[in-house]
Amino acid sequence: MHPVMVKNFGQWKWHDHPRPGVLRHVSENGDSIWTVRAGTQRILDVFTLRTLCDIGDEFADGHVRFTIRSNIEYMVDGEEKVNPLIDALESAGFVVGGTANSVR
Repeated sequence: MHPVMVKNFGQWKWHDHPRPGVLRHVSENGDSIWTVRAGTQRILDVFTLRTLCDIGDEFADGHVRFTIRSNIEYMVDGEEKVNPLIDALESAGFVVGGTANSVR
C-alpha cells in the first residue's frame, strides 16, 4: 500500500476526476494521492504482467493493485508523475480510463 494511503487511512476528505482514468484523493491534512486506472484483459500472460510491473516500478514506485474487474491501478504521490505514467501505459498498448461516468 502506498505510504500516503497508510498515513491517511480513513481520513480522506474528497476526491475528483481531473481526466478520464485519473482520480485525485485529498486527505483531511492536505496530502493527496493520484490513482491512474488502465484496462487489462481478464487473463494475463507473463509478458503482459511483466510489462505492467515494469511500468509500475519505473513510474509508480511499485505501487499497483488490481481491481475486482481486472483493471490495474497505479498510485503516485504527485501530479507531475501522472502524465509520464499515462504515456508509458498508452505506448505499451493499454487504455487509460474507466473512472467516473464511463463504460467499464
